[in-house]
Amino acid sequence: MKTHPALWLVGCVIGVVGVAAMAAGPNADGVPACPLDPQLTVEEEADIAYMREEEKLARDVYLTLETMWPVQAFSNIATAEQNHMDAVYNLIDCYGVIDPVVDDTVGVFTDPDLAQLYLDLTAAGALSELDALMVGALIEETDVADLRAAIAQTDQQMIIAVYENLLSGSMNHLRAFDRLIGQRGATYTPVVLTQEDYDAIVGDPPAQGGKRHRLGRPVDTVAVGEAAPQTRERAGVPPDEIPNDDADAVQRRLQDRDRDCTP
Repeated sequence: MKTHPALWLVGCVIGVVGVAAMAAGPNADGVPACPLDPQLTVEEEADIAYMREEEKLARDVYLTLETMWPVQAFSNIATAEQNHMDAVYNLIDCYGVIDPVVDDTVGVFTDPDLAQLYLDLTAAGALSELDALMVGALIEETDVADLRAAIAQTDQQMIIAVYENLLSGSMNHLRAFDRLIGQRGATYTPVVLTQEDYDAIVGDPPAQGGKRHRLGRPVDTVAVGEAAPQTRERAGVPPDEIPNDDADAVQRRLQDRDRDCTP
């Protein structure tokens, strides 16, 4: 799930003004123009549609988490994710792909797997502030993996340019969440990227003795922070119990979801 991440530093919105103007060449930012006769493969169309809703998933989760926890990053990155949605919409407009976002309400998705992921991720993030930051890291590392895969299966320069901008943003967001997690005495353990890849993105690996924590599951000596009883009830978690299968359930949904979402 995919993102991520303004994302707060990324200026990636492409203005689609008109076919004649766009055909003249790259815009002022160096982004390739929309082709006069755009033709995409089924996979390219599916990726664009999926990325549109994956960016909405990230935005919606962060908008929800910012109502639970006083972490400014959720608001900042949610705004950036809206920019990402807009950038992908411009690809949809350029290439004539059917827009899967027919209802922009928070938590509403055309893809049922993403709809369920929204529920899973917001429930996991409701457990504690630390868990909410772990959710952010999970979303962003998933975005990184999905964007890399989408870039690898297209030769359309405009699409590649947009995806690379989104990828840069997702990496920035991942670094931000990693830093915020570290400030709380924990270390995020990646569940989508390899540890080596993750470390290369966020910087040096944690110092020896650093604490690790998987989403929704304490590992070693890291305890999940206390959440208000009403927040735990919203997540369906008894105040004195944190389920051990949250991380596995979310990871399975991320890994097993159907990517064949051709409009």
